[in-house]
Amino acid sequence: MIKRIVLISTVLLACQLTGAEASDYPEKTEKNVGIQLKLNDRVDNIHWQPVMINDRLYISLSDVKNLLGYSVKRDNSGLMVANRFHRFLLGEHLNQLTDEVGNAYTIEQPVKELEGNTYIPLRAFSDILGYKVDWNDAEKAVSIRQKKNKKEGMEGNLLVGSSYGPLEKEASQFVENNKLLKEITNIKKALLRFEEYGSSATMVTGKDGSGETKFLWLETDTRTGDISVIGTALAKSGISRDKAIDILQAKGIHEDSIKNAHLVPYQEGILWLISATRGGQNYYYGIDFYTGEISIENIVPLND
Repeated sequence: MIKRIVLISTVLLACQLTGAEASDYPEKTEKNVGIQLKLNDRVDNIHWQPVMINDRLYISLSDVKNLLGYSVKRDNSGLMVANRFHRFLLGEHLNQLTDEVGNAYTIEQPVKELEGNTYIPLRAFSDILGYKVDWNDAEKAVSIRQKKNKKEGMEGNLLVGSSYGPLEKEASQFVENNKLLKEITNIKKALLRFEEYGSSATMVTGKDGSGETKFLWLETDTRTGDISVIGTALAKSGISRDKAIDILQAKGIHEDSIKNAHLVPYQEGILWLISATRGGQNYYYGIDFYTGEISIENIVPLND
């Protein structure tokens, strides 16, 4: 997992050095949004200029590239990024990265090239790079900190990998102690991204006091070990898995094309994250649990 986070960090930061792979300018871009950003509480020598792209906060990588050492060279295979330990390939599309052993990583909101600068969505700092992101409403500031590795017990150790949920027994005890459900019917790991690696939580399904089926998502604090609820939903309030897949049929995505389909808390809402393979391409969709609206749609060639 350490290796993967370093791989992703290095490649993402290298994106700023090329414009050839840049996607088209977004339709809705807001500059000078007046938000201050801090990396590990430091503001010196950091001059990020955040922008809002399609109502999502993006951060420029231009001032953080020097925090990680790497070199960039172009060869017949594409843009090669290397440090002392690894080599990586950045494909044509800025929302998929491939490491030296063939592991592919998808960014749900693709990296954007804007006026010569490369921007990454704020969520990627948390989900992909393993950072802790906090919002201070009074100061209009976003603080981005490296997570600490609780298991290592070493001060300053970067938590590699993403957030995670409690084990089944711990989750069950937490729900019972806090009387969150009257009955527990299922406990499972819940991926918070499309792929099998990255952020995860623990999803608990059960019956509430009214007998309604309810979903809970639990997360373990990486520093303290404390368990908290990061999302809840009543099953009757939203669409089922089958309905979510039905919505995608208009786009030619059918059940036999589906690789993964899971319900997760996502930003301020709940989404069905669905990945599929069809016609030599990977498809990634996020469908709003409550409205059925498609809020994420990425299509990536299999060979990228």
